[in-house]
Amino acid sequence: MRININMKSLGIYSGYKKNIIANSAAMEKISSGKKINSAKDNPLKIEQSENFRMQIRALEMANKNLQDSTSMIQVADTAMGTISEALIRMKELTVQAANEVTNEADRRLIQDEIDVLRSHIDDTAKNTEFNGNKLLVNGNVTDNSKPDYVEMQIGANVGDSIGIPFFNVSSETLGIDKLDVVNDATKALNSIDEALKNVNGCRAKYGAVQNRLENSIEITSSSSYIYEKSSSDINDADIALEMAEIARTSILMESATAMMAQSNNFPKDMLNILANLRR
Repeated sequence: MRININMKSLGIYSGYKKNIIANSAAMEKISSGKKINSAKDNPLKIEQSENFRMQIRALEMANKNLQDSTSMIQVADTAMGTISEALIRMKELTVQAANEVTNEADRRLIQDEIDVLRSHIDDTAKNTEFNGNKLLVNGNVTDNSKPDYVEMQIGANVGDSIGIPFFNVSSETLGIDKLDVVNDATKALNSIDEALKNVNGCRAKYGAVQNRLENSIEITSSSSYIYEKSSSDINDADIALEMAEIARTSILMESATAMMAQSNNFPKDMLNILANLRR
């Protein structure tokens, strides 16, 4: 009699091997916390995951640029607020000097204080910096209605940028470097009014840019959250589901082991039966 290969045992072993692979895959997912650990796990999803990861990192950098730009504008605007206060004080003094009852000696004292305030304006403009960049004495600007712009990347895609204006608020550019309240207080008053108008215009532009930056921060933060959630849905392993898969495949592996043991004993049993028949 011919005894064929134990096909039943081979079939059981094939299923056993598949369960080993599934069990190992589930354990790897639990260990890494990810559903996709290599491209072979899900080629389409791994591409989506990498695209999401790229967008998230780009948005994080854009958000940092936005925060830096906002901080830079806040520094510049605070300094301009100081300059504005100095100009207001200069105006008060000039109005006093323009009063006909103010004598020349008092006007000279007023002129001295105005000169100190002008120097304070120049020092503030000169020393206002952010990361080593001068913010309020841009040498390329002679007219603050035409500021110098620096483009900042504020999004993840090409074209997602905003121009940050750089002004020049030195006393010379503001037209208050040669004020003379002793001889012509009226002219000095007009110059100070124009300087205040100039500074307020610069601050208004800063305010508009800052509003846009703050809106962009909200948008990038929201977009980043959406991408992170989408990436999490693709990548993050369901621990409970994988634990259930480990339990299921472990039971099947144990059952297969027992069944293979029984199946492998079948040829021996047949030989014993044949041996007994010959007696």
